Parts: sequence; structure tokens; C-alpha cells
Amino acid sequence: ALSIGPVNCDLLHAAILEPAINRIGMLRPILSYADLAATRDYNPEFIPFSVAGAINEYDLADLIAGLYTRKVIILNPMSSDGTELQDLKCDNILAFPRRVFSEKGASDNLQIKSSLDNQKEIKQYLIKWLE
Repeated sequence: ALSIGPVNCDLLHAAILEPAINRIGMLRPILSYADLAATRDYNPEFIPFSVAGAINEYDLADLIAGLYTRKVIILNPMSSDGTELQDLKCDNILAFPRRVFSEKGASDNLQIKSSLDNQKEIKQYLIKWLE
């Protein structure tokens, strides 16, 4: 399954509940409800894709970690203000899923690529992910 933009939140929930979704691709996703809540100038278009009260129980990175048996690709992740997520912040948000994928011997199942500037690059990564 492939999502574009903040609908990745819905895709992550669906993938956790449906084991038949064995490939999860996210283009320009948001990666953290906590980041959304902590960002003063957040993009209001992201709010419909959030789950009220979720950050008290889990965040999107926890859902990603739960998908370690499947192929997950994240391309050009977005910050909660709608700009490109900076690498350091992305690394911090995805530290837990990366650790889980690694500990489970599934590091190759999680791919994260930022700063892809053109459609050709994006297409190449998606085609490789589908193989």
C-alpha cells in the first residue's frame, strides 16, 4: 500500500491491523503525533489525520516499529509545519523503529530517504521497493 502526505497515519493503523498489507510506502508522510502537538506553527491540514489522545498511548513511530516483518519505505518525510523534516529530527523520531527492525534482524525492511528532488528519483526508489 502506498500513501502520499499525512494519510500515512491511516495507512499505518490499517497495516498494523491487516497483516495482508505486506509493503508500506509513505511519500511525504508525517512521522509523529508528538511533533505535531509540540509544533507551534503546525500545518492545520494534518489535524484530520491525527488521533485524539493517541500520544498518551503511542506515536506513529511505534506503529512503524510494529511493522518490522514487512517492507517499509519512507520518502521525503515532512515536519509538522509542512516543511521537509530535517535529518537529525527524522533520526530522533525514527530511532525506536530502527532499533526494533535491527534487533529483529530486519534492518533491510526499513528504508528512509530524504531530499529526493525529482520524480525520477522517487520512482526509482518505489520500483526497487516493489521488487
